[in-house]
Amino acid sequence: MHCLADHPGQVRVEAELNQWLSTAELQQLQLDRVNALLAHAVAHVPFHRRRLATHTGRAPQLGSLAELATLPILTKAEIQANLEAMLATGAARHDWIKNATGGSTGEPLVFYRDPRAQLWVEAAKERFRRWLGAVNEDKLALIWGADRDFPPTIPANEKWLNVFNCREEQIERFIKELIVWQPRTIRGYAGSLHLVAQFIKSRGLPPVRPHAVESAAETLTPEMRRDIEAAFGAPVFNFYGAREISCIACEDREHRVLRVADDVRLVEILRDGTPAAPGEEGKLIITDLVNYAMPLLRYEIGDVGTAPAAAGGDTDCNFTRIAHIQGRTANTITAPDGRLIHGEFFTHLFYQKPGIRMFQVRQARTGDLEINVVPDGKFNADTLEKIAAIIREHVGPPAKVTWRTVTDIPATPTGKRLFTLSEIPVRFSSRTDSAPLAAGARAARPPVPPSTTARPPHPEPCAAPAASPARTRKPRILFLADRPGWAFDTNAHGVAEALRDDFEFRIEYVVQQPDLRAWEHDLLVVMFWGEDYHHRFGFDPRRVLKQVTSHRWALEEKFGQLTPEQTVARHLGDAATLIVPSLRLQKIFAPFRPTYLAPKGIVPAQYSDGPRPEGPLRVGWVGNREDPCKGLKEILLPATGSDFELRIAGGDVPPAQMAEFYRSIDVLCVASTGEGDPRPLIEGMASGCFPVAVDVGIVPELVEHRRSGLIVERKVEAFQAALQWCRCNTEFVRQTGHTIAPAVREARAWAKVAPLWRDAFHAALNAQAQPLPIAPPPVPAAQPIRPTVVPPTPRTPEAPARESAIASGTATARAFQSGYSLAEWEAAQPALETTFRAATGSPHAPAGYQDAVTYALAALRPQHQVILDVGAWVGNFALNAAVINPTATIFALEPEPANFVFLTRRAPVQVIPLRLAVARDCGQTEFHISNNSQGHTLYRELVNRTHSRKVTVRTIRFEQLVAMAGGSVDFMKINAEGAEFEILRSHAFRQVKEAVVKIHLEGTDGAKLLTEVTATHDVRILEDRSPRFLYVHLTRNSATCIPSRL
Repeated sequence: MHCLADHPGQVRVEAELNQWLSTAELQQLQLDRVNALLAHAVAHVPFHRRRLATHTGRAPQLGSLAELATLPILTKAEIQANLEAMLATGAARHDWIKNATGGSTGEPLVFYRDPRAQLWVEAAKERFRRWLGAVNEDKLALIWGADRDFPPTIPANEKWLNVFNCREEQIERFIKELIVWQPRTIRGYAGSLHLVAQFIKSRGLPPVRPHAVESAAETLTPEMRRDIEAAFGAPVFNFYGAREISCIACEDREHRVLRVADDVRLVEILRDGTPAAPGEEGKLIITDLVNYAMPLLRYEIGDVGTAPAAAGGDTDCNFTRIAHIQGRTANTITAPDGRLIHGEFFTHLFYQKPGIRMFQVRQARTGDLEINVVPDGKFNADTLEKIAAIIREHVGPPAKVTWRTVTDIPATPTGKRLFTLSEIPVRFSSRTDSAPLAAGARAARPPVPPSTTARPPHPEPCAAPAASPARTRKPRILFLADRPGWAFDTNAHGVAEALRDDFEFRIEYVVQQPDLRAWEHDLLVVMFWGEDYHHRFGFDPRRVLKQVTSHRWALEEKFGQLTPEQTVARHLGDAATLIVPSLRLQKIFAPFRPTYLAPKGIVPAQYSDGPRPEGPLRVGWVGNREDPCKGLKEILLPATGSDFELRIAGGDVPPAQMAEFYRSIDVLCVASTGEGDPRPLIEGMASGCFPVAVDVGIVPELVEHRRSGLIVERKVEAFQAALQWCRCNTEFVRQTGHTIAPAVREARAWAKVAPLWRDAFHAALNAQAQPLPIAPPPVPAAQPIRPTVVPPTPRTPEAPARESAIASGTATARAFQSGYSLAEWEAAQPALETTFRAATGSPHAPAGYQDAVTYALAALRPQHQVILDVGAWVGNFALNAAVINPTATIFALEPEPANFVFLTRRAPVQVIPLRLAVARDCGQTEFHISNNSQGHTLYRELVNRTHSRKVTVRTIRFEQLVAMAGGSVDFMKINAEGAEFEILRSHAFRQVKEAVVKIHLEGTDGAKLLTEVTATHDVRILEDRSPRFLYVHLTRNSATCIPSRL
């Protein structure tokens, strides 16, 4: 039975291996997954229970994939009519992903996907993109037509052109920018890519020449492929997927057929209800093999596919082939002012709107749009009128938008009902009068209508300062936030409301790509320190104030793990003045820029410390559960375990519901690494929660240890001890929370903190007339905003009883964290081994294996975040490494069956156990098992009389393993009984920064191997006492040329 993995690393590895399975193995995998999905659907999904249950009430179990034809086909209409019954019962839905289709057949569809399914989809996408020579870290340009897909903050390795609303000059600027920037790949809607290709040709622009172009979301015709490849100077790869079932198929390396992702999708091509013959067209029927939230079994997606006429394409991949797919086609709408609006804009307006079964937007002439709608029983004319009003505003005057209801929308000959249909041909002028862009410029964003100043609920406004005689109006402040409703937006609204008597405010959002020059302003306030969207408008840094709200610039690799000086140089050079929410951030940046304290405020009326339920202690946490910075998965879930119920609220819950959540818990946990001002801490304490928090950001300004909360180390055991203490002192915890709440609400009310923002604004405005300073002027020191409370004296809790047996690795990790020498660690081994045997019931660790663990742990450093353990045995090194580096991801490979069982049982969340052996080829091979629990090997040269039996194990190439680990490895331990030869001679070993390796000498060319590896790594001999092997420490030398991809 092929079970679905649910750990990101395990999923990536399995997805990589699945593409090398034989046809028979793939069919068995699909059959197993279909049967598992059927069992789940009948047990937990009411709709499928009614349709699929046998007379015994059980799910049908298929004996072969051919029997799939006995199951009924699922239609869009059935899903629309039975949405709630399509969802799995008895499962937590808070982390499901809700989405909706654009309605490529004119019929929008709401659907849900669970997190595990999303992991498999992302892994399949990564696998497909490696086929065309790209990895996630490469530079990527997106010519996209779905506004909801735009990230809140665009990553540094991406550039986006929004074809929802673009002008010719914006397309030209974007293309010239890409010529300088040189992306590895360009990804886009097929129609959008073709539109830009036509523009490049009309203007005579040179090709961008990426490595490849990815066409997605719409039908790619041969004519479109020809034009795109000629304009961009790169081959086009066709991707096929849909919103409800994404990542279905991808064109292979030879551009001959599409290959289905058979491990996540099962595709049938049916003509008149039977499989289409080679070369015939048929309806595509798709089964999603990984989504258990809303199972789609034999779903008629509405597209037409052509069965392949003959064998062709890659010979080393057995994924199902499709010759051609006729999917959706979206026409581009032309606005009266010449803007080009992608058809997808209109489909998004119909998402999740009740009463609309099918729709089509038609354009017969410029300025006139007609909306045809096929209604159902829930139709409401007001809903459609609101959609029409939005279209009128977006298209702009003098647009005329009308709508009508119809009984049907005619289909094209291929069975598609186009959701946009324009009779206006797109024509570009042949002007080439735009100046070339300088290197480093960012892509232009199309302007949108200026937003109006929002008015949130009124806190008490601050007194207005005297107006400057030099001004005839209030100073104008423009906030730049990431997106509406998120934390930066909430803060901007709070400030704008509190200081509305002193300034005029407007808030714009990066996700909406505004024209920041459309509203004349005196000061631009950029809410995120890493934002660079405003660069394209060329603002004087003296007119820019930037907010630094976290320490992520120093802690996270994606931001560079920078020093304060490097952060100022890289991210803050565009602002002459800074604001920060905490005293520690002010102290860090004051030497480099004028830095003012501007804390986060709250609306006191939204939070109260009302009555709490009686009973056991209740623990809570708030935030984005997928953000490793927050510490939910690696710290709080293990710390609470089965001893405490951990209540969780996502970061997008409305304030009214958040207030209710805070009142339902006694203790609020904060385990973040880099936050400067955790909003849940402020809101929770204002609502009467007792905080248990790490020393991060404003925590020491709000919390007095053991008086108004607990400040603990960021370790599982520290939170466990703190929560046990709270349980012993539940009455004290609740009384203290009730006592401190009013003080926090008063200290953090916008009326109290807004004057600090006002001072910062005036300082930045006054500095605009001065030259940029070489050294900043002194900023008055601020005092902590800490409520003064005298809580009751807690009783002394009983010390928790220590466990009699400590799991192997804890003492070792503590020893190394305390700076123990290698000799001291070796002296502790006998006691540790006794503990290990008591904890695991495992045989003793082989002496040679423990030598490898000893040397590897001695070389491990906190900066090692991606770790491979090849020859993991039962996990001694991997578990120790997980304790030393709790944020690391550790891949532990152990092919021996019994050892792997121990490894799996002991592995914490960041250790990924893999029953694999590294070999020259991917597949299966014989593995020789030794009698004395050491020396198990793939290699006949190392087999001796102790090897009494053989088993079959799966193998992986080292290049694939490194790719699954993200393309780069910080540290490796290699104790692989001969596999070190394959690893060290692989070109992928250049991606390994450090390694401790056991190299065999007897009967091998180990000495020659050691000489070869010096070409890329510095070698230090750790031990050469035995003539049979030696231990070495390898460090990648600075002269090694590291390729951008494997």
